[in-house]
Amino acid sequence: MAREPGYCRHKATNQAYVNLGGQVFYLGDYGSEKSRERYNALKSEWLLNRHSFEAKRFVKTGPTMADLRLAFLDHVGSSRLVPGTNSAVGRECALS
Repeated sequence: MAREPGYCRHKATNQAYVNLGGQVFYLGDYGSEKSRERYNALKSEWLLNRHSFEAKRFVKTGPTMADLRLAFLDHVGSSRLVPGTNSAVGRECALS
């Protein structure tokens, strides 16, 4: 029978963590009520799904580099991005 995943302490940062299926999840301050609740929720889902789960559910998604580049280009405006100009912004964007 497999062992139940343990509630662990990362000594250098005093963070609680649990290792589920080779993936480490940090839970917050070691010993806090919030970290215990997160540990119990993760462990329960992992055990219910027979020692696997969709790790992507816990990954925070954000803008991609392409999204950031487009937002930056919108911010500075196209008039500053004329190739061959002396503006630093124009040179940087012309290189990419």
